[in-house]
Amino acid sequence: MTRLLDESVARVRILIAPAGYGKTTLAEQWVAASGRTSGWYACRESSADVAVLCVGLAQAAGAVLPSCGDRIGERIRTTRNPPAEVEMLADTLAGDLQGWPADAWLVIDDYHFVGRLPEAERFVELLVERSPVNLLITSRQRPSWVSQRLLLYGVVSELTRVQLAMNTEEADVLLEGCESPRAAEMVALAGGLPAVIGFALVGGARTLPDGSIDPEEAYEYFAEEVYRHLPEAVQVDLGVLAIAPRIDDGVAVALLGSDRANEVIAESSAVSILDKHGSQLDFHPLARAFVAARAHPEAVAQREHAFEICLRIYRERHDWDSAFELIERSGEPRHLDDIVSDALDALLESGRLATIEEWVRYASSRGQASPVVKLAAAELALRRPCSPGPPSSGRDRSLQRRRPYRRRRRTL
Repeated sequence: MTRLLDESVARVRILIAPAGYGKTTLAEQWVAASGRTSGWYACRESSADVAVLCVGLAQAAGAVLPSCGDRIGERIRTTRNPPAEVEMLADTLAGDLQGWPADAWLVIDDYHFVGRLPEAERFVELLVERSPVNLLITSRQRPSWVSQRLLLYGVVSELTRVQLAMNTEEADVLLEGCESPRAAEMVALAGGLPAVIGFALVGGARTLPDGSIDPEEAYEYFAEEVYRHLPEAVQVDLGVLAIAPRIDDGVAVALLGSDRANEVIAESSAVSILDKHGSQLDFHPLARAFVAARAHPEAVAQREHAFEICLRIYRERHDWDSAFELIERSGEPRHLDDIVSDALDALLESGRLATIEEWVRYASSRGQASPVVKLAAAELALRRPCSPGPPSSGRDRSLQRRRPYRRRRRTL
């Protein structure tokens, strides 16, 4: 895989495949090769907000060009409606990237989160057009701006699941010396999905499931083999950790205690359920869903307490994105008012209108019509006239219908 990336001459190289194909691992290994420097931006759901995306990319690029990003932060603070000013923001960051070295790469990991909003994708498209930056993108879907023309002219190259899937020869090497089924059978069962073959290896699978199953079912089959051989205490701890949308050493210690946190990290990392990058911990995308679906009863009993601990930590850190993800995943909208109240001024100051809009939309879908949510919607409407209004009662709607008439009278 690294050789295929080496052979490309494209300025934008994309790894496109579903979860479990090793895109992030490949990107990490390739940019770490001798002679390369890189900046790394890991996308999350909030990255679809242009204000979040452009600042995040500028900070990541700062690992290569230290002065990069000074202007974009100031521009965001003075921009009333960032999603409507994508061209200007892209020009600002592109100007800071003009000195980008030929051997440096800006990695955008999990780009599919960016694809949730067209303004965010447009920002990346303009950055490619107007700057010399080299991009390595991992995504579960092709960016909308990648056309056949860009592929034909060699501006963009891509490796898809066809290239990223393990073939029989590769599986033979991986499974050599193990009491495992034949590689050809394993590859056929897994559909070449490296995560499945990897779990089969660490689980010491000696038999294959009967019948025809899809790769995700095969992953669950082998993950079950690995999971049930973990100590029960580790199973409980994993179920607790799966509650947190963003995990680091501090969150793990707060949830489990120092000794338990160290043990579960070591045990889970050894079987590829958790990945550790510095102080940051990440569930494998397929593993998180698996663990959450099979949470130990004792972990389920601890969920409410774990939720409160995580929410407190995220609020103390002003990590509003993690706080919102926690509320959304757990279905606990009663805490949303506190988060909106704490975060609204900071979000408005940093131009995060798409984030506010998402929060207001979520509150509306859950029947939340509190004063603070209405205030957030009103602030949003001042900056984005076409944005959804605040959730309101029938009486409120009647008042809203009369307001435009009063404003016109004052204008006249």
